Amino acid sequence: METLRLRKEALNYWHRRLMLRSRTQTLLTN
Repeated sequence: METLRLRKEALNYWHRRLMLRSRTQTLLTN
């Protein structure tokens, strides 16, 4: 079940990156 944990961590990492990217984009547009 190690792969499942790694997959979950990877999803969290990508989600964080997407949130940061969208946040910076909104700041730039504003």
